[in-house]
Order: sequence, then C-alpha cells, then structure tokens
Amino acid sequence: MAEGLEELLSTIEKVVSGDMEKSALENLRASRRDIPDQIFEEAFMAIDGLLDSIPRRRLGIFIVIAGLDKSGKETQAFNPYGLPGVKSIRSYLEERSFKVLSISLPSYRTILGALVGAYLEDRGHRSSIERPSVKIVGNLSSEYAWILWSLDRARQNLKVREWLQKGKRFLVLSKRWTESHLAYQRALGIEESRILKFERNIVQPDFTFILDIPAEEVIKRAKNASIHPDRYENMDFLNKVREGYLDLYKRQFPGKIILIDGTRSPEEVNKEIIEALKSLGL
Repeated sequence: MAEGLEELLSTIEKVVSGDMEKSALENLRASRRDIPDQIFEEAFMAIDGLLDSIPRRRLGIFIVIAGLDKSGKETQAFNPYGLPGVKSIRSYLEERSFKVLSISLPSYRTILGALVGAYLEDRGHRSSIERPSVKIVGNLSSEYAWILWSLDRARQNLKVREWLQKGKRFLVLSKRWTESHLAYQRALGIEESRILKFERNIVQPDFTFILDIPAEEVIKRAKNASIHPDRYENMDFLNKVREGYLDLYKRQFPGKIILIDGTRSPEEVNKEIIEALKSLGL
C-alpha cells in the first residue's frame, strides 16, 4: 500500500500546485486497486479545501494552541480530565458567550487522521485514541508523508471556513494547525515554502499560543507519565522542532503569536493564558 499511497500523495501535490489536472486522480484511482476507495473519497474532499480560495468574509476568530509533545496543549485548550485550578480556553471563551468549534489534530478518528496515526505507529509513536483500522504496508517516504497531515487539516479547513463566516461570536479553537506542521516538518528537512504553497488556501489563525518547553522537559514529563521515552529520545530532533516554533514566534507568522513559558505548573501557565486572552479583548 505504501507505494500506491506515495503515488497518490505525489499526484495530489501536483494537482494542488496546478501541475496536473484533477482528472489525474480519477485515472490513478482506476489503476491503484491497493488503495481503499474510502481513502480516495476523503482525499478528494480534502483537495476541495486546498483548491478553493479563502473567502474574504471572515467574521469569527481563530485561536490555535501549539507546542512540543507533553507541553500541556490538551490541558490548557480543553482540560478533558478536569485538572483543578485550570480553566480551559474553551470553557473561558464559552463563558464569554463565544460559540466554540473545537478541533484537535491529527483527527485520529477520521480516515485521513488514521493514516497519520498509522504512519506514526510504524515509527513507534503509539496513541491511545481509537481510530479506524488503517495500515500502511511498506515504507512511506517522508518526502511525501507530510502531505497526510496537510490533507487531514484540509478536511477540517472546510468546517473552519463555514464556522468563521457565521458571526463575530463564532470562534475556532484548535490544538495544532499549520504552525506545528511547519515546525516538525522543517526539522525533518521538508522546505517551508513547499508546505505553504500546498496549504495556501488553508485558513490561518488570528492568535496562536505556543507553550514553550525544552527538549529535556519533554523527556522528563514522558517518564513521569510512564510513557516509554523512545519516541522522545531524539534530542536533536526535538531541539530542531523547538527552534522552528521559536522562529515562527520571532517572525510572528502566521498571525499574532504569544509565547508562553510552559515549564511552570499548569495553574501558572493557565493564569498567563487567561490574562493574555483578556488583553486581546476576548
């Protein structure tokens, strides 16, 4: 399947870049029976989100929370386990009468998100989140694997566009977006310009909170949570990803980026985030 999937991803990049007609995908679908139809269907819908120009009318607000693994994104954005002393960003905004669309990437419970999960699992990155049963048999090159993340985001992008057009009190809150893709894929040697060209019609956030922690803190937290540290042991890679995030902060791209010291307690981090939201008029 990896060979066929790689051909599909390569073709999708050419179609999105304008180097091929969309009909090339239908021709590929007819010739590659090793790729399930459901993957083609999801990919076609994602391509719509990549080819359609960004609407000029945008009334709502888009917020993203990003950072290295174990930096506390899930807790600060949604606090799913009800950690005392932490008011999630979602709860705070809902109390302020915003209608919040919550997104968490990768969206493992979808077909495209499950492909991301399968790719990561083959490299020792296991997730406890249940997902559709999808396997990538063979070796998928990182030269094209990054497109899986972009397609997953493109499917969510369609919902984001619609939500932001509904009104000023409609807000999107996403854990990870394009900025995380740039930080991680640049660390793997993928050119930023290539990703940005591919995602040129992806809606970008108004405000991004980056929870900054050093690579050593990632490993420490993983061990404290009884997570096998193998997936975090590549310090050089983690440092490159962190540098990527800090570079985006320095450039303030895309949109306004707020850097938060994530090494402190969840309560202290939360207090600073809430104060920052207030200072932004939210």
